[in-house]
This record gives sequence, structure tokens and C-alpha cells, in this order.
Amino acid sequence: MAPTATIATRRKSRQFLLALFNHVVWSTQSPASRYLQVFAEPMVFDGQGVLATCKATSALIVAIWSQLPQALKDKQAIPLPHDQRQDSQHPAPSAVRTKLFFALLFGIIATFRAALNIASAKFTLSYYITAINSLSPLAVSLGDKLWLQAELPSAIWPCILSSIVGCALIAASKSPMWTDTGFDHDNKISFTSQDAIGCALQFMSMCFSAAARLLMKRTEHILTRNEAVQTNNVCNCVFPLLYTLIVNPGGWKAFQTMSWQSFGAWTTIAVLVYTIGSTGQMALVRSMGPGVYSSLGATRVLGSVALSALWLHEPVQNWLEWIGLLVIMCTMTLYTLVSIDIQNTWRHLLVGSNDVSTEIVGDDGEGNDTEDEVSSAIQLAPLIAWKGST
Repeated sequence: MAPTATIATRRKSRQFLLALFNHVVWSTQSPASRYLQVFAEPMVFDGQGVLATCKATSALIVAIWSQLPQALKDKQAIPLPHDQRQDSQHPAPSAVRTKLFFALLFGIIATFRAALNIASAKFTLSYYITAINSLSPLAVSLGDKLWLQAELPSAIWPCILSSIVGCALIAASKSPMWTDTGFDHDNKISFTSQDAIGCALQFMSMCFSAAARLLMKRTEHILTRNEAVQTNNVCNCVFPLLYTLIVNPGGWKAFQTMSWQSFGAWTTIAVLVYTIGSTGQMALVRSMGPGVYSSLGATRVLGSVALSALWLHEPVQNWLEWIGLLVIMCTMTLYTLVSIDIQNTWRHLLVGSNDVSTEIVGDDGEGNDTEDEVSSAIQLAPLIAWKGST
């Protein structure tokens, strides 16, 4: 018994460390996006061009990695005679039109989410973006109530109030009475109209993200997970690509003069975040349960703060801003745990139960290794409570 318990403990410890690393990987998205759109030399990048190329690259890598073994197996398989093959059943035209309508609607919503998310990094600090995005569970829960008439978690209103207080502290930290920090660099100290635009864009992205999750739930009998994921990937490539070609075709010149530093930032988003981060997130959610994984989401804000200071030279300015960020991180961590029941959450870490993770993976056991199929880590907990109440 003792060796078995030791092995299980070591396995869970590795999962815990891997989950921390995965959140750190996701924390690089906003700083990398901001670098490419604000600090890149010799030319800054169009955010929509970055989104289109990164999503296309990630989708290609995942497709090759996941389909190559099956393709090799199918190539070795002996084909059946034509008379032994089953004729495929063609759905009714009305069902096809319904599927196409909801697929297009989901793709448009998901594209707005991704486009606004990457555009917001051009206007405001990366850790502001990550902090606002961490509030997504609140938007999802409110959407559940308005659209699906689900019961609200008991902690939602105190958490909303606490989040407002945290945001107010961050905004207050930018007032003139708090800006004497002694930092010797060209950082912008005050909260400018650019910051307001960036925060507003990220807030809208958060709302579109919640709408996409709710639409996936509402259409689970119309669109399969795989169809939703593939629609998301295609739309996130095609729509931003068309936008850049029509509105800002000159933005593609930045790719022709890309420096090694810019290539590193672009690779961070395309490979580290959209590919490795997404596939790792899927595996960790399945093995740990979404509750434990989500409870570590504050790591993303801390990682974004660190990268913003070390890479972009945009550190947190004063202790009041730190307090505001800590209030938001603590609030959303507690909300995640309370929403899914603390006892059941940590039972995943201690004894390895998979009861909750099956709620996310689904009864069919499909594994779609992308960000939007699993959902953002911190968004998972409210979805569990929502599914349990419907």
C-alpha cells in the first residue's frame, strides 16, 4: 500500500507542477501580443494578421500531429469491397441549414472574442488584460442565468463586488497622488484613454467568450465538439485574414522584415500558447479535474505581471495597484473553488477522482486539443456548476 500511495502522490505532484507551468505558458500570450503590436522593430505588426497566422500554424501542427498516426494506419488497412461498405446517411436539408447557421454564428462570435482579445494588447498593459480575462467565470454565470435560467452560484454577488473593488483600486493607483514611484523609465503612469480602450476591448472579448461557451452548450445536440472546434479554427484564420487584406494590407510588410525578437514573440503565441498550452490544458483538465486546475489560475496574472516588467519594461507601479491585482486574483480563486464545492475539488488532487472531469470531456470521450474546446482554465468551474443545474 505504501509504495502505491507514494507513486500516486508523486504523480499528483507532477500534475500540480505541470498545471502551474501550463498557466505560466498561457500568461505569455498578452505580453507577446503587446510586444508585436507596440514594441516590435523595425515594424510593428497588425494584431489580426498575428491572429490569423498563429491560429493557422497551430491548427496545422495539431492536425498533422493528431492525424498522421491514423493516416498511416488507414493506409495499411485493407479496403472493403464496395458492396460491403455501408451507405452514409445524408441528413435532411433543413438539418444541414440549421447546422450551418449555428456553426457560422459560433464562428463569428469566437472570432470576435479572439480578435478583440489580441487587439486589446495594443492599447493597454498586458497584466490588465489578463486580470480582466480572469473575471470570465462571472460573465459565464450571469449568461447562464439570463439565457438558460440556471441557478446563480451563491458567491457570485460578493465576488462581483470584490472584483469591482479590485478594479477601482487599480484605477485609483493611476491617479496623480499615487504616481510618485521613483521608476526611471518612460513608462506611462496615468490611466489614459488608450488604457480605457484596451480594457473595454478586453471586456467585450470576455463577453463574447462567455457567449461562445453558452452557444456551445445550447447547440450541443446540433454541433459536435469537433465541428465547433474546427469552425472556430477556420473562422479565426479566415475572417482576420480577410480583414487585414481589405483594411490594412500594408500590415503584412512587418512579416517580411521580422526580427529574431519578433519571431520569438510570434512563435510564443503560435506554438507555445495555441499549440502546447492548449494540448497540455486538455490533458491536465482530464487528469486533475477542472477544479484543481482552475484554482491555480491566478498564476496567469502573476506570470503576465512578471513578463510585463522584465520583457516590456512595464512593471506594476505601486503597492495600491498590487493590492487591486491581488484582490482580483484571490476573489476569482475563491469563486472557482466555491462554485464547484471545495471538498470535491481537492479530492481530485488527493485521490484522483475523475467524476468532474468527465463533465468537461463529455460522454463521447472526444479529445479536441484546442483552447476553445476545453475553454479557458478559469472558465471551467462555472460551466460545471451550470451543467449540474440544467
